[in-house]
Amino acid sequence: MNKEHFLIELKLHLRPLATDEQEKILNYYTEFFTKQQAEGLSEYEISQQLPHPKEIAQELLGSDYYDAFEQSQNRNDWQEFSVDEETEPYAESSEPESGVIRFIQVIGIICLNVLFMLWVIIVFASLLFAGWITALAFIISPALAGFNLFFVIDSFNFMQLFISLILCGSGIIGCLILKPITSGGFKLLKAYSKWNFYVLSGRGKQ
Repeated sequence: MNKEHFLIELKLHLRPLATDEQEKILNYYTEFFTKQQAEGLSEYEISQQLPHPKEIAQELLGSDYYDAFEQSQNRNDWQEFSVDEETEPYAESSEPESGVIRFIQVIGIICLNVLFMLWVIIVFASLLFAGWITALAFIISPALAGFNLFFVIDSFNFMQLFISLILCGSGIIGCLILKPITSGGFKLLKAYSKWNFYVLSGRGKQ
């Protein structure tokens, strides 16, 4: 253990002593650590040379007195609680939902889906569809540029081929980005649909 841990544990074991006596002992071992560190020893090496803080306290206080004090502290610090075995576990009763609450739930879910979520899903799906079409078009663009270059070899078609290769790389990167987004979107849609089912069937938690 290091110096700080050693002194803290020693102070805990010196509780039966008066405060001024504790300070004298702690100051002694603090100076001991300082002198040994000046000679090049680490805190761990110094603590290995010393007895355990509990052994130091037992030697200073006397083994019998120390053990009696520890036992009295344990009795004061801990208190056992008995459990009444005949007590029945508390069971929380849930009242059945009223027809008005169920009606409000159904209307609320329908309004949420029609007025908000439906349009969010349509916009999200449209953006995904447009993204996939664009990415795939970029990927196949070198084939179209190569087809033109096959018939007419000039600088313009070479420039088109070069640009199409850049677009192809962008399309591949776009597909790598769109794949997890699409997968996450389907998972969210599945989870939202399941939540709708639980609420509308009356099994959703309030």
